Amino acid sequence: STSTYRFTAPVAGAYSFSAGVIAETTSTPGGPVLVKNGAHFAKDYSSDNERCRSIAGTVYLNVNDWVAVYLSGGYGHFSGHLIG
Repeated sequence: STSTYRFTAPVAGAYSFSAGVIAETTSTPGGPVLVKNGAHFAKDYSSDNERCRSIAGTVYLNVNDWVAVYLSGGYGHFSGHLIG
């Protein structure tokens, strides 16, 4: 949703998600974190000196579960699809 910046599952199943970020500076802490219903399920563990970071994860979602990506700063992308 462009209003909540979350993906909400229309059907139950396994979903694959990916996210990437270009940090504003090399001192921007942390990397992208994939979140399901408010709980982290995948986190980037790159060095804090990396500007370009990415993450991917697979998770089972029930109908109306949601996934979002949290960024510490910078510019990013977020994508996902139903596996089955």
